[in-house]
Amino acid sequence: MEDRKTKKYISAAYRYAFSRLVLHSALYYENMLESPELSERENEIRQEFVCLLKRFIQGEGNLEEVEALRNKINATAEIMASYTDCFQIYRYVLARVERRFVTLPPSEYTPEEMADAVIENLVWADSAIGCDARLRSMIACLPARFTRKKFYSMISERLTIYTGILKEEIEIFLYRIKLSAMAQFPDGMDSEGELYGNLEVLKQADYKNLDEDGYEKCRTALTQGTDLLETKVDFYQSVQEMVNDLYILYLTKDKKMTDAMEDQAFWQGIGKLQKAVETGEELSYKEEGQILERMEGIQEAVEDVVMAGVPEYSSDCELKKLEKLVSGSIFASLEEMKASGERADRAWLQQQAEDFCGELDRLFSSVPKIVVRSIMGVVLSYLPYIKDGWEFRDYIRSSLESCTDYAEREGCLELLEQELME
Repeated sequence: MEDRKTKKYISAAYRYAFSRLVLHSALYYENMLESPELSERENEIRQEFVCLLKRFIQGEGNLEEVEALRNKINATAEIMASYTDCFQIYRYVLARVERRFVTLPPSEYTPEEMADAVIENLVWADSAIGCDARLRSMIACLPARFTRKKFYSMISERLTIYTGILKEEIEIFLYRIKLSAMAQFPDGMDSEGELYGNLEVLKQADYKNLDEDGYEKCRTALTQGTDLLETKVDFYQSVQEMVNDLYILYLTKDKKMTDAMEDQAFWQGIGKLQKAVETGEELSYKEEGQILERMEGIQEAVEDVVMAGVPEYSSDCELKKLEKLVSGSIFASLEEMKASGERADRAWLQQQAEDFCGELDRLFSSVPKIVVRSIMGVVLSYLPYIKDGWEFRDYIRSSLESCTDYAEREGCLELLEQELME
């Protein structure tokens, strides 16, 4: 039997999700009226969500349908993430060749001054997680000057720090690096025709002999690809937020305790918004304002209860799913990781490193050297390469000072300046 704390959490999650679904639907409705035309896949997902929302309101839908749509969006989100990683690598590449074709003022920073500025920036990070994210992005911007043999040796050495960690966790970690380094791709990359075409332009370019026309072609492909990608990511995030809210409602609607008047406002508001999204008809400013006004303060009123999580003693799988759905990780898997309990030893890690380096070696043999260097930087940004701030400072300075290619060094300094501004 559910205890009082559990009932309170379920009711809070219901109120939180329903008010959020109304607000998210209103925002999606407004963006839908102004957004560019959807692709065939995006229009299919939009129509599927509208249908599920209608069925929920009519009391005809089921959780399995919502879960299927959520999984479909997650699979597409992984493709979008892979394109993001690929375009980021080529952003680094083009920044390092830009000064061959464009006259730009030199950086205001010397390598030593940049190293000091980066360290100062990291000191002001708002959290350890924020500091780590900045550090990783800055390592990826630096020129990587290593032979393949040295680089592979660094990977093997650094992976040994994970001795004793669950094997499944390390496998997930390595898969993430492989995706970011273009060593692996999720299924369905070619299904995004326009993005795929832009990426192919960047992959097929001869960067060693690149001329101004070739550079402009690559720059246009990168700009078009990143702009389109941003639009697509916004769409999938928006729909997935609403799917997550709908998922929570299915998990809680038969167990919650809520005020009847408030519940009526939920259903009336979402019903009007669903009809507007389905038909594309505009709601009056007054009507939309009344719907949103009724939702004011509800999320804030229950947020503390929801974010506190389920009672520690609870082992209910549905409650654990609720906790993930309200966490803010929009595309998080709801499946519990089935760990074997096996811990990684040095021999197993060495084998993983050899396999990974083998994949990288095949990739490096098929791409230009400047792309290899960008990929090396990305891989290093994931590995526990830097021990402390002073070591990182020295690494920044030495990386920049050892780069004898003026265009590449200035491009790297510019990338770091952008990171500092962001």
